[in-house]
Amino acid sequence: MQEVHRLTEFANRYEDDFVKAIIGHSMKMAEDERGVKQKELERLTIRDKELDTLFEKIYEDNVTGKISDERFSKMTRKYEEEQGELAKRAKVLRAELKKGNRQALHRRHVFGDRPAIHGCKGTDAAHGDGTDRPH
Repeated sequence: MQEVHRLTEFANRYEDDFVKAIIGHSMKMAEDERGVKQKELERLTIRDKELDTLFEKIYEDNVTGKISDERFSKMTRKYEEEQGELAKRAKVLRAELKKGNRQALHRRHVFGDRPAIHGCKGTDAAHGDGTDRPH
C-alpha cells in the first residue's frame, strides 16, 4: 500500500517524468515483442527451407522406387499443409512487424529515444540520479 502511495505521489508531483517513465516502459515492451516476433519469423523461414529439402528428398526417393507413390502423395500433402500454415503465420508476423516498426518510428519521432527509467523509486526520470528533482 505504501508503494502505491509513493507511486501516486510521484505521478502527481512529477507528472512529466512519470509519463516519460511509462512511455519508456511501453517502448521497451514493444521492442521486446518485436524481437520475439522476429525470432519466430526466422524459425518459420528455416522450417520452410527444411520442408523444401525434405520434399526434394522424398521426390528422389519416389523416383528411385525407395517409397511408393501412395506414400509420396501422403508425405507431399503433409509437407504442403505445413508449408501453407507456415506461410500464413509468416504473413501475419511480417504485417505485425511492419506495423510495429511504423509505430516505433512514430514514438521515437514524438518522444525521442527511449526516455525510460527502470523504476519509479523517487528518482527523477530525466536525471536518474536518485534525487527528487534536479539541482
